[in-house]
Order: sequence, then structure tokens, then C-alpha cells
Amino acid sequence: MKILLIFESILKNILGKEQINISGDYSTINDVVNFIYDYCKKIGKIDQLKTSIGDKRDFYDKIVIILNDIEISALDGKETTLNDEDQIVFIPITHGG
Repeated sequence: MKILLIFESILKNILGKEQINISGDYSTINDVVNFIYDYCKKIGKIDQLKTSIGDKRDFYDKIVIILNDIEISALDGKETTLNDEDQIVFIPITHGG
């Protein structure tokens, strides 16, 4: 299965990429979020991710996740199932002042 991940704002800065194509057995949004945390560990950015976003349970409160133009809360949330060629956009909820 191939999935395109698109990152906005601070996530793009942390990951150093606007997009990542992943292949493998990612059946739910939660599997992809686990991939993001594992990827950040691999590239030495896990501390920056946790400082900016928090741990995995905080991720869903601080990031809007859009699957193929539909926000996942309108689907099955983190248990939303994925299909080949899906596109997932991650938009941090940030406020300026």
C-alpha cells in the first residue's frame, strides 16, 4: 500500500520535508501516526516533536488530520481505515498573537 503524507507548518519544519511517500502495511490513521513518531526517532527529531506536539495521545488534539479532503473526525477518527493511494494532510493547530 502506498500513502502520501503531507505536512504543514511546524511538522514540515521538524520532519524537514513537506511530503513523505510511505509504503507498507498501514491499515489505520493510528498506524501512520506511529510511523511519524518512529520516523522522528530515526532522524533524531523525537524530542523536538514531543516538545512541539506532545506524545502520541496529544497528537490528535493538536493536529487536524485530513484524509482525501475529509477531516478524520467525520470518519472513524484514529481508527479510520486506509486504502492504497490515500493522501493524508497533517495541519497543526497553532495560534499567533
